[in-house]
Amino acid sequence: MPRMQTLLTGFGPFGNVVSNPTERLIAHFAQAEVADHDLTTCLLPVSFARVPALLRAALEAGGRGGRPFENVLMLGVATGSKVWRVERFGRNWFGDTLPDSDGFQTSLCKIEVDGPEMLSSTLPVEALVAALERAGFPVIGSDSAGAFLCNLGLFVTLRHLERTGHPARAGFLHVPADDQTFKPGLASAPMFPFPQHVEAVRVVLSALAG
Repeated sequence: MPRMQTLLTGFGPFGNVVSNPTERLIAHFAQAEVADHDLTTCLLPVSFARVPALLRAALEAGGRGGRPFENVLMLGVATGSKVWRVERFGRNWFGDTLPDSDGFQTSLCKIEVDGPEMLSSTLPVEALVAALERAGFPVIGSDSAGAFLCNLGLFVTLRHLERTGHPARAGFLHVPADDQTFKPGLASAPMFPFPQHVEAVRVVLSALAG
């Protein structure tokens, strides 16, 4: 059976996040073998201006040998979360009190003026939640990916796939912080060991191939 072509994305540092665990996950899985998947990794800047074009280009380039992706698993850090969060929706909004890595900041506005209010993840959200629960992770299905880059990336990806008729299914996993995420003493958010982050992504990839 041919291996699935899977795009795995993460983000770099921003704000008080001096070392984004999803950036380290991308570095790990760029070198790792994962059963049933040919992984293509993509590290995204925390930039409202740059992310949409980078995502569209990655989707159009495809995986090994230019083969179309079957899965797009996007990763982002939820800095105050006590759980892993499998996102159900990408919403047509962006804007936050926190500036992005380009220094851009805006109040809440639409990503696409005439676009739908929201788009549903096309990954099997409840199955992924169940797989993570079975593996012992604190996890929820989440109805809001926020209004920062995580939500923007999810909405832009789902909208591009919808418009182009691309066969990939796509969704988003928010991970908690780990002990490298913040400067020492900067935050009191719950933190989990980085090996747990690696295992959680492996569990999700295994569930997608099942």
